[in-house]
Amino acid sequence: MLSNGQEFLDTLFVSSLLTLTQMFSYLSIFLIIGFAIAKMEEKRNRWIRASVGVKGIYTTALIGVPIHELGHAIMCLVFGHHVDKIKFVQFGDPHGTMGYVNHSYDPKNLFHRIGMFFIGVAPIMMGIFSITVAYRLLLPESFELWWEKITKSDTATESLLATFSVVPSLFTGDNLSSLSLYLFLGFSIAVASHMTLSPPDIKGARSGLFFIFIIGTLINMFYVPHMYDVNVSDLFINDYNLFIYSVSLIALLFSGVATGIAFILYKIRNVVKGTPQ
Repeated sequence: MLSNGQEFLDTLFVSSLLTLTQMFSYLSIFLIIGFAIAKMEEKRNRWIRASVGVKGIYTTALIGVPIHELGHAIMCLVFGHHVDKIKFVQFGDPHGTMGYVNHSYDPKNLFHRIGMFFIGVAPIMMGIFSITVAYRLLLPESFELWWEKITKSDTATESLLATFSVVPSLFTGDNLSSLSLYLFLGFSIAVASHMTLSPPDIKGARSGLFFIFIIGTLINMFYVPHMYDVNVSDLFINDYNLFIYSVSLIALLFSGVATGIAFILYKIRNVVKGTPQ
């Protein structure tokens, strides 16, 4: 009896550890990207308000906020939540809220609870999807060049190099003379600027993670003979992760560009008005 109990505890421990590793390898990127973009947005919005006023934020919000909220709404439908009210974009809210999706669900429904994670990180997923589609439609030749490098990447280093190769592939002679490049840049900057996860998004995502962990652990317990043969590096270096990492870095790049522009405007405003640096 004691031996069986110890075997169960060992299986539970290994299953839990494997589940945590799987969750970190496949899901953590969305929280990491959300955190990084949120930090950039915080500084960017402060600089924009100080330099050109709140209307400067609205220029990207017209595109970025509806896509952000659409991501929430789609995931609500996928996981069976009831969408009570959607505001794709609004201006002048006293709390600074530029859009929202109010939804309800059955807390006793496990599928609904798991969905809280995906609903919470949906702006990141929708932003990645939107930028990828825009890239494919507006700059197909550059996209094919980048896509070929991504799909042939076998390591994180190769994926990183492939990601940064997007810059020279974008600014070719043909692209610089094409309106498509500037439409893509404007669209991507607007989307990336509003991929931020709000505090309610993060709270909902955290609650969903717990239930994903429980289900994942139970599933892994049925595959005990195989758990010890899992190559951890394969969980991180695979086609899915290399693609997600690459596109996420591109989103970070565009968010960084928007932040850089806001900083330059802020500095120019200080110089013009003689404000102490």
